[in-house]
Amino acid sequence: MRIKHTGLIFTASLLLIAASQGAVLQGQDSHSGAGSVSSASNSKMKMLATASLPVKLGHGPIALTLAPASAEETTLSAALKNLKPEEHIYLVIRDLNASEPPGVFYDVYLDLPQGARPKPEDPHTVGTLNFYNSVGVSAGNPGFFFSFDITGTAKSLQAHNLLGSRTTVTIVPSGNPAANAEAVLGRIELVKQ
Repeated sequence: MRIKHTGLIFTASLLLIAASQGAVLQGQDSHSGAGSVSSASNSKMKMLATASLPVKLGHGPIALTLAPASAEETTLSAALKNLKPEEHIYLVIRDLNASEPPGVFYDVYLDLPQGARPKPEDPHTVGTLNFYNSVGVSAGNPGFFFSFDITGTAKSLQAHNLLGSRTTVTIVPSGNPAANAEAVLGRIELVKQ
């Protein structure tokens, strides 16, 4: 299920409700500062790792290493070990924008080994991004975001000893993006809620 929202604010509770129903949440964000899944403050939310970008996506895979946000949970394995039954881990990709529609989807993978060619049903698969609703978003405006509940994926990778010591997110285009698309990611966050 995919939920699209064009309002200005997504609250953290909406993220939690949608994710608990197996949704990939896509919308426009008006966040105001690092460390927030949304503009609403939520004391039950904890930033685990981030990658401040921006990074321009091209014709090939891009692997980004996330920097730990705290000294107590420096790895995704440590965060999973400390995860309470009611908590989930989310991968939030923010501030997507493009000059024109890329004409392709971008597949997202967690801790994909360097040089690996992802296959259908790859255990590292997180989900898929598109830039169709983020064309023409200016740098001064908040961009679109996607939020993926990666709890199950991360637990499965951990059970098979496939989590790395540093969390990486790999973005792979499904084909050749349009030459003038200039698809950009502004920020990636790993949060526990």
